[in-house]
Amino acid sequence: MEAIPAELPVIKSRTGPPAWLKRIFPLLLRLVLGGVFLFAGILKAIDPGAFAQDLRRFYILPEELLSITAAYVPYLEIIVGVALILRIFYGSALLLSGGLLITFGIFLASAIWRGLDITCGCFGKALTSPATTGMVRDAILLLIWVFLVWMQTRHETKEPRAAVIGTQG
Repeated sequence: MEAIPAELPVIKSRTGPPAWLKRIFPLLLRLVLGGVFLFAGILKAIDPGAFAQDLRRFYILPEELLSITAAYVPYLEIIVGVALILRIFYGSALLLSGGLLITFGIFLASAIWRGLDITCGCFGKALTSPATTGMVRDAILLLIWVFLVWMQTRHETKEPRAAVIGTQG
């Protein structure tokens, strides 16, 4: 008969996901969010007149702002999408993407609440969907955005303040 060892082997359990998943999952979410902004911006930039018409149907912006908004928002979406994908000016891209998502959500919620029978306009005329579908899509993108912001702030709090600022003490 074998003797039972006095100490049992310690089984190390992992807490949390594996390291590769901690790197890949945020990357995939960043590519999804950036890709959606890039794709939507390109489709709207192709036909700003159609985008202005979509905006007009929301009855929120004054007529004077429709053309300006339709001309510039698609390029802002493209810039934000590229910045998210390439992770350049990342904090600013996160801030702008959050602002855009919240603004889009307000427009869509307002249309649903007022009973307007309109399409989302999120992807220009290429992909039309009801406002309710756009609202669900916006909510999912906002959840992705919250996760990415959480990852960003979590990463920044792990670095010593001196390393971030570039000074000692």
